[in-house]
Amino acid sequence: MKRTLIKDNRGTTLVELILYITISAIILVDLSGILQQVVYNQTRIQVIARENENARALLRDITQNVEETSNISNPNSVNATSNSLTLIDINNNTVQYTFSNGVIYKQIGSNQIFPLSSQDIYVKNVVYEVESEAGISPSINIKLDIQQSSTNSTNATHYETTAAQRQQ
Repeated sequence: MKRTLIKDNRGTTLVELILYITISAIILVDLSGILQQVVYNQTRIQVIARENENARALLRDITQNVEETSNISNPNSVNATSNSLTLIDINNNTVQYTFSNGVIYKQIGSNQIFPLSSQDIYVKNVVYEVESEAGISPSINIKLDIQQSSTNSTNATHYETTAAQRQQ
């Protein structure tokens, strides 16, 4: 009787192993690039959200004080612009907003001056412009140019709102 040897072909060859490793490496490189882009985009979205939150808080505080003021003393004439704002509130306290070195500061009466803008943002510019129509209380057009402190970008986002004194 003749014996035949049955070959066992269930193993992998060296060529198959190298091919598997090469294809896996290509897929992993592509996936790592996609993952890196996702993380970058998520970080950028968080930076923009913080910037928007800080800008809204600044504008909300200034707008609220303008609405509750009895007098706007600086800028002191219609169509005048300034990078500082001085208001007299209903309790006859002076509320002053000043701008220096990328920060907006607030002072009420003779109390200590404190920064109103967060350290997360850099205020590139702020402009207060008095607008008025006949028979209507003056309003203030507030313009802010803000960029993130943590980025090296020179791009600033422009924010603008108008606040009017409430009728007494």
